[in-house]
Amino acid sequence: MNKTVGACGTFVNRWVEEGPEEHIGRAAGHRLRGRLTGLRSYRVGSYRIIYQLRNSNTVRVVAIRHRGHAYGTDPR
Repeated sequence: MNKTVGACGTFVNRWVEEGPEEHIGRAAGHRLRGRLTGLRSYRVGSYRIIYQLRNSNTVRVVAIRHRGHAYGTDPR
């Protein structure tokens, strides 16, 4: 596993353990538009964590993809 993928996994694990409210302010990434409306993207190196905020206690990670492939198709 390369370092970037490992960093994504570490971030997701920490997010799950601590709860999303600890990370929303600094790690919310940006809102996606168009056919990806309702999802958000967070950058970790050259990878993107595509996720959905369901409520204040629930984050659904939809995909972790390389930036070149992250937005080409709807991962839902």
